[in-house]
Amino acid sequence: MKYYSKVITVLILMLLTTPFQAQENWVAPTEAEERSKTYSMEEAIRDKQYVFAFDFNKSSETAMWSGIFVMLEKRFRYADYDITLQCFSSGGEKESYDKELATKRGAAVKKFLINKGIPKSRINIEVYGNKDIYGIKSEGFHGLKDYVYHRRVEPIFVLKEKEEVKDFVADYLNAKTLDSDIEEGEKIFLKLIKPYVKAIKEGYHLQELPGVGRPSDDEDEFKDQATTLIKKTVAASKNPKKLAKLFATYTLGSFIDLFTSNQTKIIAKNRKELYDVIVEAFTNECFPKYQSNVISHDYYSNSQKFLFSIISYEISKLSNHEKYKIRARFIAGKIYNSYSTESKIRKFNTKMNRYSFFSANVGHFFSQSKYRYRD
Repeated sequence: MKYYSKVITVLILMLLTTPFQAQENWVAPTEAEERSKTYSMEEAIRDKQYVFAFDFNKSSETAMWSGIFVMLEKRFRYADYDITLQCFSSGGEKESYDKELATKRGAAVKKFLINKGIPKSRINIEVYGNKDIYGIKSEGFHGLKDYVYHRRVEPIFVLKEKEEVKDFVADYLNAKTLDSDIEEGEKIFLKLIKPYVKAIKEGYHLQELPGVGRPSDDEDEFKDQATTLIKKTVAASKNPKKLAKLFATYTLGSFIDLFTSNQTKIIAKNRKELYDVIVEAFTNECFPKYQSNVISHDYYSNSQKFLFSIISYEISKLSNHEKYKIRARFIAGKIYNSYSTESKIRKFNTKMNRYSFFSANVGHFFSQSKYRYRD
């Protein structure tokens, strides 16, 4: 019984390994076989080339095209790429015929890509026919008898050249007017954010809760409260009912204050998330080279994206000089909740191009109690 088990195991292993051995010992087919064969997905993977292949003397779509598109979809849809379709046909026919066939193949692939949603403005066609048969980027193919591979349109992805974004800040840098620029920048900023801050505070509002025993925010009033509490405690010490009432009043006040404190934390968090979007909008509009991801990132809610869009639009209506003044305000001007000892002229000279410094300082501005915690 053990002997038969071993024999069966060996046979199974032979069956499993036979296809791999056959693949390793692959022999190129004859010219006639090549001309009559259809190019398959497995062969495309084998050749490590993702091309749009065609049947002999044909310029129509084949079943494998959709698979090729899926493999390269991210590159096809990447807007910064232009797509050049290099079009080939098998050698051996007349040059004029091969070029005409290659042209038709390029047009078929272009139509296929447009139907997939690729803008036609990004697609260019280069016709080679049977000339330069291996293509500009092709590697790893041998022998002019590889007719299947020659019958192809090869997509080449070319990164677009981008015009360098010019920063307007250099047009307005002036240390002599720095103080007035900072002052005017704050006025422009406060005027622009006023309606949005008001809406955010109304949307996340701290409830007014009664409570005789709630501790006061004012230091002097709190001391008076503490003194009164001690006096009342001493006076009521001989009267259990008065003492219990006094204890209940101030305990209730403490519970109310605890609730208010927790509520305030939630409100502050919600406000901060919206203020952070305002910070992003100002950074994005005041620094031409900065690219915010608020609109494209799933992290942000629809309401945050909407706020970003409308405040970005308002900032975009400012002149570059006004945007410069806002930059000067938050880079060289006073920084809230910061212990920085740098002089404003030093910050002006070294950090006017630092959008991260600007963003952090606008964030510090919104961390003030009157924005985060108070109505």
